[in-house]
Amino acid sequence: MNDMLLAGDDRAIHGFADRLNFRTKLVRPGFIRLSGVSSKGFPTGLAAMAEESAVDVLLLPPDLSLRRFRVACFDMDSTLIESECIDEMAAFAGAGERISRITRRAMEGLIPFDESLRQRVAALAGSSAEIVTHAVERAVPTPGALDFVDFLTRYGLATYIITGGFEEIATHVARRFGMTGVVCNRLVLEDGRLTGGVRGPASGKILDADGKRRALEVLAQVNGASLSETIAGGDGANDLQMIAAAGFGFAYHGKPVVMREAPRGVRFGDFSVLKHCFLEAWA
Repeated sequence: MNDMLLAGDDRAIHGFADRLNFRTKLVRPGFIRLSGVSSKGFPTGLAAMAEESAVDVLLLPPDLSLRRFRVACFDMDSTLIESECIDEMAAFAGAGERISRITRRAMEGLIPFDESLRQRVAALAGSSAEIVTHAVERAVPTPGALDFVDFLTRYGLATYIITGGFEEIATHVARRFGMTGVVCNRLVLEDGRLTGGVRGPASGKILDADGKRRALEVLAQVNGASLSETIAGGDGANDLQMIAAAGFGFAYHGKPVVMREAPRGVRFGDFSVLKHCFLEAWA
């Protein structure tokens, strides 16, 4: 049997809890935690009601605690921060619409991520490095994300960004969040301008879906953890392998394919929903 977290408007989540007829375990404004929930989740029909009422419903292992975890890894763009950095760079360079279309197709899994990244960066060839500074300035934390990362850090987890985005931006975001480190791609710059080239971590292969999963594996090993002791989440199709490999994987406001395939996801709320998945948040 499992726990279930309901998150959203108080009236809506209490109405759901009454209809589900499971034992109410914990309650606070905006959240209800139920116990004794079957692995089948909740009855047919309530899923549509959850969608209509903007209620997040997450099925969880019973008494889920941060004591079970040692490492947490996050996608950056549209996960820890609200923007897609390459789209911000493109808009500043005057190529926004074209590159945004490629980004959407990549995040939905319609074209390989590495191919899409090369196309997008190539379209920025000759642009001033100022477009990177612009993206850094536009890197606004997602609601609740700073608090969630701080929460994990206080309980002793190592926290990392694993992103197909770029080092100049990822290192800035990681510092702002007080995170342990980053694994990311690198733009090729010459004389203060983008050449249109991009390299992977340590100038190797571009960090794609497979690379993100492997980065999670390596970071777990570096921290003396098994994959079952890791947390990982993101919004794009290139995050799915990483999400599936983690002990606690999640989608955050993910593209349809990600919300469909991830073991759990936050569709409507912010990072406080993920925080309340863990019993320590209720103390």
